[in-house]
Amino acid sequence: MWCGHKPLWTEQGNLWRNALWPSGGVEVRRSNLGGMLEVAPLEPWIAVNLPLVRLAVACMACTWLLMAAFERETQRWKWAWSQPRKLLARNASETPRTLGVVTSHAVAVLGWAAGLCTAGWVPTASSGLWWALLALLGDGVSKTVVGWVAFKDRDLASSMVEVNRHNRTWQGLLLALWAVGCAMQPWLAYADWAVWITWGWMAVLLGVGALRASSLMFGQTHLPGMLYLCVLEWGWVVSILAWMAFHFT
Repeated sequence: MWCGHKPLWTEQGNLWRNALWPSGGVEVRRSNLGGMLEVAPLEPWIAVNLPLVRLAVACMACTWLLMAAFERETQRWKWAWSQPRKLLARNASETPRTLGVVTSHAVAVLGWAAGLCTAGWVPTASSGLWWALLALLGDGVSKTVVGWVAFKDRDLASSMVEVNRHNRTWQGLLLALWAVGCAMQPWLAYADWAVWITWGWMAVLLGVGALRASSLMFGQTHLPGMLYLCVLEWGWVVSILAWMAFHFT
């Protein structure tokens, strides 16, 4: 009946028995069991970072919406990563749908907010959203204005703006994937070297984005365009690497 094991209540010195029937044989109040039944609270470093998980999951949900509902936007998004020069071939009848562009921006903002939280740049998810929104807004506006001044070819200027937007979307998605891993694995979230990896991952993503944008100017040597690339594309990579060298040494 007991599968070869002694019943729990027949074991000498059983804690439950001692709690209910002390040495005097008189039953005590069941409230005395409270301390025995309580489970020790989780240490802060063990708990899952739910705000960071929400940011990353929201970013992935927006990515799914982008791929499911906006075919043209998704196709050009893929070209920005694999074949950016295809963005120069424009069809006058093709115009990006506003909601698709907004969804693309949402992926970028949510992903970069998750990345900033993982890197320890901001203390909360809400502040990460604000910082990511301001940074991407400033980056987009400055590149749009400077691009229209620096490039005489309006198609090239417009393509630069588009490839920048798609680059930020790719970067946001990949940062969100790393962030959700850190949020679910405490030994990643609270390890010092994980912060190094996050900042390094940002630098790599920005560097790849700068290479994608630079490929649009292949064969062109006019100075304003070169300054655009050096300051507004590669400048972000240099800034992050300089910040890492200053902060971690």
